[in-house]
Amino acid sequence: MVLKLALYVSGPASVADAEVAALRKALDQRYASGYELRVCDILEHFEDAFDHDVIATPTLVKVSPPPTRHVIGSFGDAQRLVAGLDPAGGKP
Repeated sequence: MVLKLALYVSGPASVADAEVAALRKALDQRYASGYELRVCDILEHFEDAFDHDVIATPTLVKVSPPPTRHVIGSFGDAQRLVAGLDPAGGKP
């Protein structure tokens, strides 16, 4: 099953390009078999943000596989953030 993520931001400049690049790099390393990362501006896609219970930005939502997870705030340590998406803490 492919890991599906949604990154909710508020406005195009709310999350630094460097943070998104670091997140993608960490995901590439841990989920080499594939993942989907969708960056969503809540100003344009507020219905999606509402559906995913987003209460602040930036928020990274693990959409699938279950369980759903929300990570709110800075993505400074992308490696640790990505490791936290896996509830078992092991490799997928």
